[in-house]
Amino acid sequence: MFRVHGEDGKLECAVRRQGNHDRIELTFPADQPTFETYRQAIEKVQASDAEALYLEALFTEDEPDAGLGLLELGVDYGARLTIDRLENGRMCLVAELALEDETE
Repeated sequence: MFRVHGEDGKLECAVRRQGNHDRIELTFPADQPTFETYRQAIEKVQASDAEALYLEALFTEDEPDAGLGLLELGVDYGARLTIDRLENGRMCLVAELALEDETE
């Protein structure tokens, strides 16, 4: 979504690993409608019916849901997603997940 519709400005990415857990932080410019789109997508990921919402969005004949990628991260990869609005017109999107089994 940001790649196509993002505001001009700097995109910052930080990746951290502790054991088999990864934390990815993306910080970028976002107007209020963009922030709300991400916030609503994360609410869907956190909903009790997230898997059903994901499958519905995945197999729809309509335009793909703007939050499809976030739903995939949450449902398929078990990512914990959070979002914060920063004072300078930017937002920070955080994904925390385990990409590898500790035995690998």
